Amino acid sequence: MANATFTVPCPTGVWTQVAAGEAYASVQLQKTSVGNVRAAIAAVEPAADLTEFVLLSEILATFPLATGDVLWCMPLGAADGTVRGIGTGV
Repeated sequence: MANATFTVPCPTGVWTQVAAGEAYASVQLQKTSVGNVRAAIAAVEPAADLTEFVLLSEILATFPLATGDVLWCMPLGAADGTVRGIGTGV
């Protein structure tokens, strides 16, 4: 897959799949909404109470992805979130 930019809405209370290692070798990701958004890499949807995550900011964070990896995001708190990313194709 080629490089791509994307925006993904992240409803509160659930993990949302943002990108997969089958499509991208790496993803740069930032939050674009008010409130905190967490990100995690896992093969399947993480548990709602996961404590191993990265808290996103407005500055792009880079996540290298291997085949089988999935990048997930979930807002912290009661408000929905939005993330924007730049994916580098495999």
